[in-house]
Amino acid sequence: MTGGPDSAIPHGASGREEPLKDVLQRLVDNGKAYADAEINRQKIRAAFVGSGLRTIALLVTIALILLFGTLVTLMIGLVFALAPYLKPLGATCAVSFVALIIVAILLLAAKKRVATLLPGKD
Repeated sequence: MTGGPDSAIPHGASGREEPLKDVLQRLVDNGKAYADAEINRQKIRAAFVGSGLRTIALLVTIALILLFGTLVTLMIGLVFALAPYLKPLGATCAVSFVALIIVAILLLAAKKRVATLLPGKD
């Protein structure tokens, strides 16, 4: 069923055309509303990401503290385990010496990585 010449006009629209000024003003208003909505969406997203990063940082911090405590406990346990063989002072020196060698190796590896990331820096 075709409705005649007025069938192409959208429902609720009058038969006359809007002035270009009104169309452009409506376009600008819609653009501003869209921009405001997008800004608000990005603010909400940033707050969500910030909250998630804060939680991640807290969890990593707690994990690192526990790791540090575990390593200290392990080293104390090694001193106690070696004390019957090396005496307490010898066991302490042996565990500390091995720990310092491991630290030196890790720092040299880190230095090598920095040198590869930043060429020309000697």
